[in-house]
Amino acid sequence: AGRVYQASTGMCADFKQVLSVPLLGEDVKGEGRLCARQPGLFSMRFTEPRGDVLLADGTWFWVYRPSSEPRQVLRSALATGPRGVDFYSEFLDAPRDKYRAEYRGEDTIAGNAVHRIALTPSHPAPYRSAVLWVESTAALLRRVEITEENGSVRTVTLGAVDVSPHLGADTFRFTPPIGARVITR
Repeated sequence: AGRVYQASTGMCADFKQVLSVPLLGEDVKGEGRLCARQPGLFSMRFTEPRGDVLLADGTWFWVYRPSSEPRQVLRSALATGPRGVDFYSEFLDAPRDKYRAEYRGEDTIAGNAVHRIALTPSHPAPYRSAVLWVESTAALLRRVEITEENGSVRTVTLGAVDVSPHLGADTFRFTPPIGARVITR
């Protein structure tokens, strides 16, 4: 999967996400379109909740959630921003340098045979562990499950992955809405 990522000019897929928050006893669901391109470009644009965006533009990592904070935008320098959100880069760029991997067997997602691989960070990370489901034939990520430090579990399942998408200029661009407060971390 890492070689496919390194060789690609970009990737896009529809996604479904479930964030299980045990402290609150709730599951937060979302879906939308995800795209990634090296180096440092990533976007998750949600259609549900409509308008939510997680985006790395090469310099900044932007978080805009009008579903919960319509007048607030968070941004952090990409070099110091949150790890694990751009899971393509986090888990497929030099994974042997960052993780201990353990093969967990075979599974099936949407009719595709996949290998399940558990990753444990070798160095400090903002999450405890991750599990990747990698398609057997095409070596593409089909699902990522990230267990965060607070016990929350984020599961992102990808639909058909396009490894040669047309990525327009706006794919990795974010402009804060007029009147929104931008908080730099």
